[in-house]
Amino acid sequence: MCNTILKLIETWGHDSSVVNFQLSISQPTPQAAIHMTHAIISKSEQWWCGQAVVFFVVGSFFTHTVIFISLLDTNPAPSIAQFVPWLSAIPFEVAILSTSVSIYSHTHHEPTIEDPFGGKLRTKITFWEALEISAGSVRIFVLALLVASYTFRSARKHRTFKEAEEADTGETTNLLDSRGNANSDDSDALTDGQQTPEVEAWRAVNILVPYQVGVIADSLSASDGTLRVPWMPILSQYAYMELSTAAFEHVHNLGLDFHLGKKMGEVLSALTKGSSINTFLEQVTFQVLPMFIDLAIAIGYFLVVFDVYYALAVAIMTFFYLYSTVKIASWRANMRRQMVNASRQEDAVKNDSLVSYETVKYFNAEEYEFNRYRGAVSDYLRAEWHSLFAQNLMNIFQNVIFMLGLLITCFICAYQVARGQRAVGQFVTLLTYMAQLQAPLNIFGTFYRYIQSALINAERLLELFRVQPSVVDAPSATPLAVCHGRVTFNDIQFSYDTRKPALDGLTFDCKPGTTTALVGESGGGKSTIFRLLYRFYNPNGGSILIDGHDTQTLTIDSVRRHIGIVPQDTVLFNETIMYNLKYANQDATDEEVYEACRAASVHEKIMAFPDGYETKVGDRGLRLSGGEKQRVAIARTIIKKPQIILLDEATAALDSETEQNIQEALSVLSRGRTVLVIAHRLSTITAADNIVVLHEGRVAESGTHEQLLASHGRYTTMWQKQIRAQTESVGLEALSGKI
Repeated sequence: MCNTILKLIETWGHDSSVVNFQLSISQPTPQAAIHMTHAIISKSEQWWCGQAVVFFVVGSFFTHTVIFISLLDTNPAPSIAQFVPWLSAIPFEVAILSTSVSIYSHTHHEPTIEDPFGGKLRTKITFWEALEISAGSVRIFVLALLVASYTFRSARKHRTFKEAEEADTGETTNLLDSRGNANSDDSDALTDGQQTPEVEAWRAVNILVPYQVGVIADSLSASDGTLRVPWMPILSQYAYMELSTAAFEHVHNLGLDFHLGKKMGEVLSALTKGSSINTFLEQVTFQVLPMFIDLAIAIGYFLVVFDVYYALAVAIMTFFYLYSTVKIASWRANMRRQMVNASRQEDAVKNDSLVSYETVKYFNAEEYEFNRYRGAVSDYLRAEWHSLFAQNLMNIFQNVIFMLGLLITCFICAYQVARGQRAVGQFVTLLTYMAQLQAPLNIFGTFYRYIQSALINAERLLELFRVQPSVVDAPSATPLAVCHGRVTFNDIQFSYDTRKPALDGLTFDCKPGTTTALVGESGGGKSTIFRLLYRFYNPNGGSILIDGHDTQTLTIDSVRRHIGIVPQDTVLFNETIMYNLKYANQDATDEEVYEACRAASVHEKIMAFPDGYETKVGDRGLRLSGGEKQRVAIARTIIKKPQIILLDEATAALDSETEQNIQEALSVLSRGRTVLVIAHRLSTITAADNIVVLHEGRVAESGTHEQLLASHGRYTTMWQKQIRAQTESVGLEALSGKI
């Protein structure tokens, strides 16, 4: 017999979910069915089980229904949350069964509707009482099976885990996750809108958080209990400030790879909508928690003023109201998430289109952009319709549940009034209090949706917080206090994609105060060298040295303070020229700015503007010409006073006359500094101290202009092609002049 039971338990352990569902449903059912059948058959005798039995049966059925629902929501099921109630219920069930057997086995009265404490006198256990005792025994047996099933399953899992642990004793290094890291959490953020991450929290927090809120409230209160400061607005504003600034700083600290791979309009939308999370603490603390207190007081009031039936009905109605709200709101969350994603996409399309205003005009793409934006708006409206439909459906369920609870309590009260057990005034009181009860329930539904919407809006922001910077200071990094300008690339290995290296064994040296030019075909790795030197990326192998110090052992901020960049396409803030110039050094005086602009040959041009240095440059500096923007960029770099200068094709997009003026300004900028130049026009770097020719991420050849021409290598071929192209261009100009 024992072996049979053990085999059954083992079988249930293998398929515990289905068995536990079945047992959880069957546990409270038999006793309820027996009492209902007895009441129907003994209707003529007006038999009644009694108020205590009704409360026990209904309350037990409700409790096991809650456990059954939790089984459906738990994966894997069952868990400790179901095991503890099952185990705790056994002694209570045994005590109730023992009491029932003791009462029924002696002389006792059988209650009736007219006389709950009197009725027929019974000297022994009746047929129905025997069935009730049998049902109670079945309840205890089922509980024991549920406990045994969970215990066996847990023991088997523990044994399997221990065996696996013993088998893996030789492995000391953790496996790598999908990002190539050990000891990291590989779970994704809420990006697909289809699931919510499981959260395990210490239950002590549920007690400590409200307690700490009370401590904070006391500390902000005067001795007589009156508030000294408006601490609710302060809490909200503080949360907004901290969250907004932390998000802004975090996005700025992310690597270049993040910014190159993201739509800036979507990121800006996430930062804007994500600020809605700052109201989460305020709403939970000052709205939802008081609502639960109101509901508890209401249930207690019904228990004291009316009786246990009303309290039980209100408790059951409240549970199903809250449960349906949470479940439907969770289902609606996916639709809400799609709506938020559609809204972000709409913002991204709008932002990208307006930022690329000139490109749209160049290609007569207005109609295409209108249709693209109209499609994004349509997607948003469609997602919003689904979200509103789910919200209205939730409102219907809430109202139906509340009306059922109202009808049940009214039916009980009307029945008692008809039998003279209650006054009509109590019926009116019941209706009034039920109407009052609807307010906190509505508050919960409203604020739960509000809080959930705030969290969904903030999901993308929380995802941004989960993205870690790809380049950070080493724990032992030290600042580069003084820079003399020597730069050494030593066997650099780097790739954006592991399938194709961008730099492969790159090695060259730049002495202090010299100019090094980088030339080669597009994709040869020239811009990558600048990005590595400026610490936008870290090399996969090799080392970059500044004055003999590996840049990865130096703080990022100190390295960048000694490097100035003049890019090919200078981007300026939509502010005044003075603001953009002083951006390089906030402590620079106006006179230092004027001197830098004179050195860059742009001072007279700026003074010719009606507003001079207070002239607004427009979005990205579009109100200035290409030559003016480049000179402002050169002046800004002079103001920064770096020891290392990076010129990224600074004159590639300019005409010959403007290029000549810019070259003169660059010669002033380069005096006494180490300069690295990326150039496509070889005529601009003939005076460089060293020219490095790159091919497929390697140094193909290097030397001065004369040395490279004499070697008849790649540089010579490039030089001859450019000379031939210039000769043909001059010939075409001369021919067009004759015509």
